Amino acid sequence: MKFYLIIPQERVGALLGKGKRTLKEIMERTKTKIQVEEGGRVVIEPTEETTPIMMMKAREIVRAIGLGFPPEKALSLLSDDMILEVIDVKDYLLDHHDEKTLRRLLGRVIGKGGRAKKNIEEIAGVYLSITKGQIAIIGDYESAEAAKRAIGELLEGKMHATVYRHLETAMRSIKRRGMMSYWEEGSLPF
Repeated sequence: MKFYLIIPQERVGALLGKGKRTLKEIMERTKTKIQVEEGGRVVIEPTEETTPIMMMKAREIVRAIGLGFPPEKALSLLSDDMILEVIDVKDYLLDHHDEKTLRRLLGRVIGKGGRAKKNIEEIAGVYLSITKGQIAIIGDYESAEAAKRAIGELLEGKMHATVYRHLETAMRSIKRRGMMSYWEEGSLPF
């Protein structure tokens, strides 16, 4: 089984890294063989040591770098509790070719001076990358889903303060559920 991906040409350098260090690290940590070809085409192949999960993790890491994440953030996907979520902003457009509205929607998620993006990252404890028509999220499952809902609300036109309030409530609920599971197991983290 092989995976084939295409990443933007301008992200190939980030995938390779200085002296191909980043690419080598991904291959070592996922026990895969990765080839980067012309035009941003990437081929991921298994080695004898590769598990199916490591193949999928390698694919998600390469995809995350292609979506604009720095390699160190993309490598956090090696953790079993981290996921990559991608929102296609064009799904929120009535006319998929309306560039002006697309820029406005992306601007709502970025915010003035990047403030909205930073607030979502800090409240939810996730990483965001915003590209031409996509918003990518790296985080644990519940936090990434909460951030995805918050971004969806912004794209639907809800006020920033309302969205932050909803996100803070969701994160408190997630934290409370996590503490309850510790309590039920009888092993509080303090």
